[in-house]
Amino acid sequence: MAAIPTGTTGKYDSIHPADRRLVGLNGFGDMLGISRSMAHNLVQRGEVETVRVGRRLLVTVESIDAYIARLRSEQGVIAPTRSGAPKGATPSSRPVEGNPGSD
Repeated sequence: MAAIPTGTTGKYDSIHPADRRLVGLNGFGDMLGISRSMAHNLVQRGEVETVRVGRRLLVTVESIDAYIARLRSEQGVIAPTRSGAPKGATPSSRPVEGNPGSD
């Protein structure tokens, strides 16, 4: 009798989650750090775009990104740049005290 292999993966399990275009409600909740119930509520309120594939309800990754951007905008969060300074930030307009060589 042949042994059944353990630890087999599904056809698409090798796709990194960041490369997926659609995610289920559990994956959506995981991406945002919220419960499946909260994820379902956001879907019901139309906060994110969904599609049906068979009986599965899937959320588009683009709509998740748009939802996060909306939240950031509503809360006045400015996205940091690579240098760590917020986008659109300007240097301080405070006068420099003790400017050497200005005597």
